[in-house]
Amino acid sequence: MKNILCFGDSNTYGLIADGSGRYDEKIRFPMVLQSLLGSNYHIIEEGCPGRTTIFKDPTRPYLKATEYLFPCLYSHMPLDLIIVMLGTNDCKTIFNANAKKISDGLKQVINLIKEYTFNEVDILIVSPPCLGDKIYLDEYDPDYSDIKNLETAKELPLYYEKLAQEENCYFLNASKYVVVSEIDQEHMDKDNHYILAKELFQKVKEIIG
Repeated sequence: MKNILCFGDSNTYGLIADGSGRYDEKIRFPMVLQSLLGSNYHIIEEGCPGRTTIFKDPTRPYLKATEYLFPCLYSHMPLDLIIVMLGTNDCKTIFNANAKKISDGLKQVINLIKEYTFNEVDILIVSPPCLGDKIYLDEYDPDYSDIKNLETAKELPLYYEKLAQEENCYFLNASKYVVVSEIDQEHMDKDNHYILAKELFQKVKEIIG
């Protein structure tokens, strides 16, 4: 059996855009991916709303990926593939980070994965679906109150693809295939969860067969 870890934030978790909770197993993209791959694969969900690469949220502790990786990986090893989709929360106004700095943070995450898994696992970097074009307006999430947050999110794929090449990782630009909901400009709806799962299915088959 192939063990695949999906490590991400609220979109990996399956947060519903209208704030009504979490999508069930039939909708969340990691579990749809499990269904598409079949019983010879084991998908492990590790999505946490608010998770960042290296930035510490002063209002919510334990959301830095670099602080959580060690127990996470050791709980689930051995692993054949780790799918990492992070960066959306790093775009928040409070962190004042540009795309290069966020990419540097993801590089730390990738390097820790390599260290903790002894370079024995494939890594797929997924640049997350871009924030909606209205995200900085007053009626949406105040954490993204500056238009620069949106501009940063749009630049992530370029930096992430370069990082994947430098670190010998695989890469998928989710924003080529999926969009976030008009409701909150931040989270995918059920249709886009399915679309992302289909794209990941193709990528997983390419990487580990």
